[in-house]
Amino acid sequence: MKGGRTAAHDHRQLPANGRSRAAASRWASAWRTSACSRGCCARSKPLFTTQRDVAQARYNVLLGNLRLRQAVGQLAPADLDIVNRLLAR
Repeated sequence: MKGGRTAAHDHRQLPANGRSRAAASRWASAWRTSACSRGCCARSKPLFTTQRDVAQARYNVLLGNLRLRQAVGQLAPADLDIVNRLLAR
């Protein structure tokens, strides 16, 4: 058991390095379609989807701002520094 989880429940457990590509593919397919009896894996999917969507929206806003500044001729190196600092967070 790992932190209260059995090996069968730990969907994140990777196949051993010595396994074939086909075995790794079967493992990934099983991971995507399996759901544990506790429901924790099903509950975490919306969280990760939301986090991904927020990150994508944030990136789109920053990129849109840079494109707008470029289109009106006001893009400066300082603007890129600001974006770099924001992306590093």
